[in-house]
Amino acid sequence: MKTIELGDIAMYKWKKGDELYPEWMHEDEEYADEIKENLPEEVILPPNTDYILKINYPLSTPFEYKFKTGENGMTREDFVKLCVDSYHYIYDKEEHTSTVMPELIPGMYNRISTDGDYGIWGHELGDLILCSAEISDDNEIELGVDS
Repeated sequence: MKTIELGDIAMYKWKKGDELYPEWMHEDEEYADEIKENLPEEVILPPNTDYILKINYPLSTPFEYKFKTGENGMTREDFVKLCVDSYHYIYDKEEHTSTVMPELIPGMYNRISTDGDYGIWGHELGDLILCSAEISDDNEIELGVDS
C-alpha cells in the first residue's frame, strides 16, 4: 500500500490552479518534508496504468470510477481535480435522485441522511477536506477525507 499526500483541499471550492496547501488551512504548522518537495506538477501516477477510484465517505453506497492514466501519467494536481470532480458529481447526483431534501439536522451542523444513489450522510460537500490517497497493490485508490 502506498500513501500519497494530496494537500488540504476544501472540495466545495477548489479548482485546478488553486493551491494544494493553502496557508489559511494551517497557519501555524509546517508541512512535512514530502509535501514541501513534491510539486503539483510531479507525476504521482505512472503512465498508461488502470486504476479504480473508490469513494466511501460519507456514503452509504460507495462510488467507484475506473480510469486510465494518459501517456504522461497523472500529476498530483490532475489527480486532485479528478477527486474533487468525483465528489461534485456524487453530491449533484444524490440531490437529483433522493426523495429526501438535503438539509441540516435541527440543532446540529450535520446533514441528514438522504436516500439517493449514494445515501449521503453526516456531511455537506462544504465540510469535506481531501488530504491523501492510499493506493493498494491492485491499483485501487481510497481517499483520506477529513470533515
